[in-house]
Amino acid sequence: MILQKADPNLPMILCTGYSEDVDEARAWEIGIQGYMLKPVPSRALLARIAALLLECRD
Repeated sequence: MILQKADPNLPMILCTGYSEDVDEARAWEIGIQGYMLKPVPSRALLARIAALLLECRD
């Protein structure tokens, strides 16, 4: 992934509908820290973003 090559510490969240190609386990394998199925409630997305940003600071 281009963004990961530019900054390996950049946290990434995948928001997806149904996918036969990528599930949560595969997302982790390719370096995605957050996997959320659509529709994603805005509060849940904000909470996941906040958690990832806190993890990045530590």
